[in-house]
Amino acid sequence: MSIKIDCDSHFSPHDAFDEVDPKFAGRGPRIVYDGSGREATVYPERTAKLLPYMWNYPTQFTMGRRPRGLWDADARVKDLGKIGFDRQVLIPQGAPFAYDVDPELGASVCRSYNNAVGRVIKKYPDDFLGLAVFPMQDMGLALEELERTAAMGLYPHIQTHIQDRNLDEYEFWPFYARAEELNLPIILHSSHVSITAGGHRFQRYRFGNALQFPMESWIAIGSLICSGVMDAFPKLRVATVEAGAGHIPYLFQRLDEVAVEEPQYTKVSIKKRPYEYLDQFWFTFNVVTEAPLLPFLIQYMGGADHLLLTSDYPHSLAGSGENPVALLEALETVSPADKEKMMGTNAAKLFALEI
Repeated sequence: MSIKIDCDSHFSPHDAFDEVDPKFAGRGPRIVYDGSGREATVYPERTAKLLPYMWNYPTQFTMGRRPRGLWDADARVKDLGKIGFDRQVLIPQGAPFAYDVDPELGASVCRSYNNAVGRVIKKYPDDFLGLAVFPMQDMGLALEELERTAAMGLYPHIQTHIQDRNLDEYEFWPFYARAEELNLPIILHSSHVSITAGGHRFQRYRFGNALQFPMESWIAIGSLICSGVMDAFPKLRVATVEAGAGHIPYLFQRLDEVAVEEPQYTKVSIKKRPYEYLDQFWFTFNVVTEAPLLPFLIQYMGGADHLLLTSDYPHSLAGSGENPVALLEALETVSPADKEKMMGTNAAKLFALEI
């Protein structure tokens, strides 16, 4: 039986900020508790930048009860079997790691979090894949941390824009170059508390997950392709998580239209049709809401080789006790071979694992 890998599970350990340089006391993040099982991350330099509508989303900056598995790796190991997976990818909660703080402070926060994840990976090397965060507002510091975390066995995670700048800016190309050289994939995840196109209009219905994450992934993917980043780094692998996959055919059809039919207006000059860069991208999907779309999606993409199963642990499926692997296995519209790929083989290729 092949390996089963959960490619989107959120992790925020209680020791995430224990090693932030003391010189940033009063400015950096710390976790506070209210005595009744609730907690929040206090981070003055970050929260001072939040726009009013961002406080409508329940993030680490709002007081609340967190599922134990969000911060306790021991508890999460026990839950793996319940949700049907052998391993999990540990996705950082994005709120403390946006790129709008002093670079030195941001670098210290990233190092502290990455060290905490490194300790978990060292304790449970066969259960988890750790993602590292970076101070992308300073490319020198980001590259330094990339080298350090690669040596720790961690994989790079960045948000879908850098201080409201698209990912195609030349300033960020050295990061992509080094990730390609190190044979590391880049994992993209949006954040509720970072600026998003039209984000202030999502608040009434909390459209963040339904609209913000897909929109952010569209802009990120389109920017990386149409700028020539994927041409410049043809071995670079990129995955988008928690944005879904059902929108992929529409996105690439529209990208093909502007790149192939209207390049004189869109200023796109790339070596291939946007569709032909699909082999450099991986996408997570929600097995419940996107199950009806999977047959067409697999057909459009020329196979299931770039689709990744997730639980969104400890939220969503895992939080309700459902088993995403069992839900996928029960689908009669997807072949057994494709199910095996989506459950873990694709993730193993993305992360260059030997299985």
